[in-house]
Order: sequence, then C-alpha cells, then structure tokens
Amino acid sequence: MDRLLPCTIVLLLFINTVKTDGCHKRKFKEDSFVCVCNELECDSFEPVTNPPKGLIYSYVSDRDEHRFHKDTLDPKTLVNTVTADSIKLSINVNETYQQIIGFGGAFTDAAGININVCKFENHFHFYFTYVKSLPDKLVLDLIRDYFGKDGLEYNMGRVTIGGADFSTRPYTYQDDYQDLNWTHFALVEEDLVYKVNYYAIPYIKLANDFSGGLKLFGSMWSPPAWMKYQQRINGTGILIGDPGEAYYKPMASYMVNYS
Repeated sequence: MDRLLPCTIVLLLFINTVKTDGCHKRKFKEDSFVCVCNELECDSFEPVTNPPKGLIYSYVSDRDEHRFHKDTLDPKTLVNTVTADSIKLSINVNETYQQIIGFGGAFTDAAGININVCKFENHFHFYFTYVKSLPDKLVLDLIRDYFGKDGLEYNMGRVTIGGADFSTRPYTYQDDYQDLNWTHFALVEEDLVYKVNYYAIPYIKLANDFSGGLKLFGSMWSPPAWMKYQQRINGTGILIGDPGEAYYKPMASYMVNYS
C-alpha cells in the first residue's frame, strides 16, 4: 500500500482550490494559475455559435483572472476616433487559400502514463504499477475537454511511430538489425501491451466518441540510429546520404509497415 501513496497525494491536492468564473483555480510556483477538475465539478467550454447580428464574441484568458471568459461586444463601442460608417470590411469569398483540416493533439506514451500509472524509482531502475492515476469520471472529463463539443473540439490525433521525446526510452521498430528490407521490423512492448491495454488505443476510442469522427495520422520521431549520420536516436540528425539515395525509399517503406 505504501507504493500507492504518491498517487493518492496528487488526488487529495484537488480539494483546496478557489472557484471563480467557472474555474477552480490553483497556483503552483509559476506566475499564473490552472483550472482544476475534481469528481464533483469540472468547468466546460460551451459550443461556439454565431453572435447576434452586429455583435461579436470575445474570449479572454489572462495571467491573473480569466480562462476563456466570454463577453458579447458591440464593435461600435470599441473605437473612439473612427465612426462606424468609415469601417469597411471586404471579404472575397471566391479567393481561397489553404484548407484547414483540423486541430488536435498527440497520443504519446507520457500522456497515457500520467493518466494511468504511478511510477516509482529505486536506486537501480524505474518500474511501473498500472493503477489509474485518475478516477474514471475525471478521465472522461479530461478527454471530453479536448475532443468534446463542450471542450476544445479537437478533431485530429497524432500517433507516434516508435518512441518520441515523450517516451520513457528511445526506441524504433528495428534498432538491432541493419536491414533495409525490414525483415526484422516488429512492434515493441510499449505497443503490444501498454498502448493497446492501458493508454493510446482506449483513449483514441474515447476521443473518437467525443469528437464524432477523429482523424489520425502517424509521425516518426526518429529513424533507427544506424540510418543517421549521428548514429543515435536522440538529438538532431538526418538520414545518411541525399534524397533519392540508399536510405530514403526504405525509410518510406518503414512508415508504410507501421500503417
């Protein structure tokens, strides 16, 4: 039981907060505050709608007081030296540019671990105990706040191909064999056990339910170290050679294998 105390203490800290403007405020050592959810109450973000004709909505977050504080404003009251008749806004609906697919976040190892597990360290190694750090209701509130209609309405998610800077270790899917045909390509324990059962896949499904149609894409943080000039995964580095040479087409095949 002693090993569960770090998780329990974190949850108890949620109690002592000050609520203003729908937000349970808590300050850490920084010069601003965060809004904290607990099992009884969690602030939400109402769906964005069109304002009444002639008015605009203003959303303000600042250092000292507000988080997404909504005001309804009349543009005529916002200018002192310009008359309303002299303000002209021209929009050419026939001239278009890039299309925005959406906004989103990454389903990383670190995100899942922080929601799901307590990590303990002794003098020799790290080890994980898979006990949820958050109650089920707070997990739902967390995913809803990002992907739900009364949240930020994210509609995209990034899944890392191999390890990333938010993993507990650097890894790819073929670290030990310098084979450009990828005959030894294989998912690792993080994928087969932890992501499937404890974090990425369950939370991707929840996010899809809240968003009503989640778009996913995979991105690779680093090729295997043996394909890079620096011969290491961490840090900056590029593929050996130039585009079109020996390593570039196999690198594309590596990503196809993951999909």
